[in-house]
Amino acid sequence: MIKATSQSTKVRVVSNSSLKNRKAGVSPNELFAKGPNSLRPVVEAQVGFRSMEHIAAYDLTRAYNSVHTTDRQNHVRRLLWRRAKGDPWSIYIITRMHFGDVPSAAGLEESKRLIGEAGAHICPITSRQIQLGYVDDGCCGGERELVDRMVGTETALDSGGFHYDGFIQKIFDIGGFNIKY
Repeated sequence: MIKATSQSTKVRVVSNSSLKNRKAGVSPNELFAKGPNSLRPVVEAQVGFRSMEHIAAYDLTRAYNSVHTTDRQNHVRRLLWRRAKGDPWSIYIITRMHFGDVPSAAGLEESKRLIGEAGAHICPITSRQIQLGYVDDGCCGGERELVDRMVGTETALDSGGFHYDGFIQKIFDIGGFNIKY
């Protein structure tokens, strides 16, 4: 996809890992190893989230595309492109994990785990909180001081290559909910 007016991405490679090859009859997703199911059960995530007195929630922006792949993985999807029949071929490789690829769910969870572990020596509690949530929706909570500490840990997520749309901090009290943005 070409977007000449874009400041950051003039050419964006778009692919569909579920699309079957016309000759071979298989898709890349049928050939990829799935990896372990490392997602937290959704009920566990919901109950954990709803049982916290104070919480903060965030969304990892373009979570899958934030995870860099290795040199070996970059060539799993090598794309050839030319504008016209007589033009030379251009070779493109995808250097990021993609949503829709079978192994991506396990890769994203492993990335969050590694980021959490990398900061464990600084604050073990915050390290564990980074690993909570479900897919690209993060949540953390407990006592008010912990939530305040998490809202101040944006750099931990940034240092791991993740970006977020900002924290939404919710404070529960007996009288109801007070949402602080």
